[in-house]
Amino acid sequence: TWEKLGKPSKFSLVELGPGKGTLIHDVIRVTKKYSCFFSSMDIHLVEIGPILQKIQKEKLKGLDINWHTDVDNLPEQPTIFLANEFFDALPIDQFVYRDGQWYENRVTKQDDGVSFQCVALKSRKKESWVSVLATQTTNGKLFNGAVVEICSTGVEILKKLEKKIHNNKGAALIIDYGYVYPGYKSTLQSIKQHKYTNFLENIGNSDITALVNFQALKDSLKHVDCETLTQREFLYLFGIKERTQALMKSASDEQKNRIFSEFLRLTENMGTLFKAMLLIV
Repeated sequence: TWEKLGKPSKFSLVELGPGKGTLIHDVIRVTKKYSCFFSSMDIHLVEIGPILQKIQKEKLKGLDINWHTDVDNLPEQPTIFLANEFFDALPIDQFVYRDGQWYENRVTKQDDGVSFQCVALKSRKKESWVSVLATQTTNGKLFNGAVVEICSTGVEILKKLEKKIHNNKGAALIIDYGYVYPGYKSTLQSIKQHKYTNFLENIGNSDITALVNFQALKDSLKHVDCETLTQREFLYLFGIKERTQALMKSASDEQKNRIFSEFLRLTENMGTLFKAMLLIV
């Protein structure tokens, strides 16, 4: 991508939601081998959580990295965005169609905690918005119990990335759990210590996510080219098979088993559930 951009002398590499800093740490480790590329790269991490920022700064100490809480103040220069399991953690609105009427599932705060409520929509603006989207995505054939999830925050952030890429040149790679064709059912889930939990319990201590609607994200774009692949297709396209074979040549039997198991996990087990969206001018 950097070469296709004309090898700019300065560009921004931006990761959204870097977690514990593992991905960007690996990117730095690998790209240091390519001095011309590495010296032209300004690294920016977008992270709103102070605790995660502290973890990232500890892991990446000694490196010249800039932290932000949003994408609005990034430098006006060519930019490559990375977002790995970022969009699935954003808040959603969830709607249910029953007997010709739309209802909204809401989490309501109460004195002794929170509860899940299903209420009829009262906002004309919101009801119109949901009806139009749902009618489009189901070809007008709505059915009782159909669930539509809308991540307006995700669309808003993606459009900001699009604006940056369109104005300054660049690209974005988004990898996440998600779908292109919705199943019209709830995808909201909560996981704690690798086990599914009730998302109304242990709030703040569980990983709450919803599958990303990649088609809705794509439909929001107007000024950049966009393609969505399964993770399996993406990894094969960029040479995971050849890379795996190269690593196994000099590996011990134990290492070969571990490398091949990881190859299968990424291309088979997670290969279709995860999607990769590519944006470029």
